[in-house]
Amino acid sequence: MPSLADGDPYAATAADFFEVAAGHLEAPLISREALARSRKLLEALPPIPAAGFERRLDLERAGADLSVCASVFNGGRALLSGSVALRAWARQTAAWQDVRRLVAAWDDPDHRLHDAVTHLWMEFETSESFSGQSAVVAPDVHLTFRDVAVPRSSAERIELAREAIEIMTPEASRGALAERMAEVLCGTTPCSRLGHIGFPLSRDVGWVRLVLDAARPSDVIELLDRSGLDAKRGPFLDLPRALTDVSDRIKIDLDVGETTVSPRIGVEYHMDRRVSVRERWDQFFEHAVRHGLCLSEITGDLVGWIGSTQSGDSVRWPAPVAAAQALLGPRVEPVLFRVLSHVKVAVGADRPPEAKVYFGYFYRLVERHGR
Repeated sequence: MPSLADGDPYAATAADFFEVAAGHLEAPLISREALARSRKLLEALPPIPAAGFERRLDLERAGADLSVCASVFNGGRALLSGSVALRAWARQTAAWQDVRRLVAAWDDPDHRLHDAVTHLWMEFETSESFSGQSAVVAPDVHLTFRDVAVPRSSAERIELAREAIEIMTPEASRGALAERMAEVLCGTTPCSRLGHIGFPLSRDVGWVRLVLDAARPSDVIELLDRSGLDAKRGPFLDLPRALTDVSDRIKIDLDVGETTVSPRIGVEYHMDRRVSVRERWDQFFEHAVRHGLCLSEITGDLVGWIGSTQSGDSVRWPAPVAAAQALLGPRVEPVLFRVLSHVKVAVGADRPPEAKVYFGYFYRLVERHGR
């Protein structure tokens, strides 16, 4: 399958894929202001065909932060590497220079991150206005490590995380930050391994976010105990067990600084994409509403977001899609999938739990059946 980076990568923008999904992005899913700012920002980026939104579950009318997902599967890595916008913004701010260096390392076949990282997420605050002339506020940047082949051991993942820290954090703090991160990760179990690492460039570069995969609640407890974070057991155990029971997988978010780990942790609840995924998210939100984590007024719209847009839906596809389909012919058709990624509940630090939902879209060419 040809990459979207083939040909002229700037014949379209990321906003063109956004427009295919925009008809489903109405209140209360996302405010008009956040929708307009997301569109404006995406117009400055190359045609990366995947993006997502983050919004709180306890507010009926809420903004939604925007995430753009570049991956090795959607041509996004090459598109980011050649992005005119990233080059321009890097000339204006140090944070964007770090983002460009990270993208360059990821795109370099000789760099360790090239084969080990599958996705790079850029999360933008849509509360910030964007004129298109000056550099947008630097995003939070998250890397997803490959699930198979490389790397499997905690030691390998620690070394890869060090590589990313070397690029993305100030020289004065990166050594202490890497050591503290390694101390935490050395306590991980075989079932609780580092899946993502994030850098909150929009807030504080003295921290990194570690997202640890966990198969069962017992994995989380073991992880917290072995990492010297046993004080966080209480907030985790206070969460409704029903949320875990209806979920397929859970992940734990830890914010690690030079000398400490944030007292507030995030618990992510994920569903596998099965035929019954709508019904299972319905069950999840019923429990979330019952325990005061979510407003009932928005759950129907969230579950209703799940679906797809296909070529028969009278949609105008971006130029790279039309070019790829013309090359491959009628045996394939473009599909834009709309998904709920996960719900994250932040707990601890003597503050009430706060729940957010992460939903988005991605594009693929799929083979037509019977051809």
